[in-house]
Amino acid sequence: MKTNKSRKKVISTVLVLAMIVSCFAMLAGCSGGGSKSVVGTYTNVITGADNLNGQLHGGGFANTTLNDTAALTDTLVLNEDNTYTLTKFYDAGEGAVNTGEDGSEVNVRIKIEFVYHGEYAVDGDTVTLKACTSMDYNEDWGVFDAMGVGPVTQQGTITDPTATANAGLTSSYMATFPGMSMSASAEGNVDQQITLNGSSYSYVEVNLDD
Repeated sequence: MKTNKSRKKVISTVLVLAMIVSCFAMLAGCSGGGSKSVVGTYTNVITGADNLNGQLHGGGFANTTLNDTAALTDTLVLNEDNTYTLTKFYDAGEGAVNTGEDGSEVNVRIKIEFVYHGEYAVDGDTVTLKACTSMDYNEDWGVFDAMGVGPVTQQGTITDPTATANAGLTSSYMATFPGMSMSASAEGNVDQQITLNGSSYSYVEVNLDD
């Protein structure tokens, strides 16, 4: 009898230990060892003249290119080392044609690309894109540049938050970072919070002020 009791005691002890180990494993699985990974590529697209009006870098010149084929595409890449790359690309599209008083048509298609680099932080479902540390720009102003009446076609990289925009515009290039628009934020180059939604994302606070 003593032998059977000893065996039962050992078996009970083993079962209890197994349950404890299983519980710890489940807790570790639920916690994921910390914040869930957000590494990946996310997009946000705005299309059409009505939705893009007043949201573009270049002010009135850019607004004259608006049409139903125009699109502003934001592509956000979150890297494993907690750095991000945010690309804002505006293409006026094939429909960017203005008609003069004499009935002649002018192709006013422009393409503007701003690429921002910086670091991000994660808190639950919210990701904070910290103010960008550098920005690459690639601007094709087409007919406006050719006629010498507006912003010029150019490309380069800046790290100075006070660097002014193309063709003497008073807004800072890096101030165009916050929010989904390409117009400059009144707050300048500041942190921006976003919420991830599958393969896309939305802005917690969007500043569309020029």
